[in-house]
Amino acid sequence: MLQRSYSAEAKQRTSTKQLGAHSQLKTVAEVWALLREQGISARGWAVENGFEPTLVYSVLSGTRKCLRGKSHEVAKALGIK
Repeated sequence: MLQRSYSAEAKQRTSTKQLGAHSQLKTVAEVWALLREQGISARGWAVENGFEPTLVYSVLSGTRKCLRGKSHEVAKALGIK
């Protein structure tokens, strides 16, 4: 039987700080407004949460579908998915 060991990165991803209340999905405009309201840049949020800044910008600009992988993780952490 194989045992999976979670890397430090995976553990960090599970404890990512969500923006605002996570009970309701947000639009991209709402996420940008929350970031502005909190005085955080998208790059700053990305670095703080262990994501690549370019990936976060891609998710927020809509150039990524966020169906799986890291872009989906970013979207979940932002509260978009």
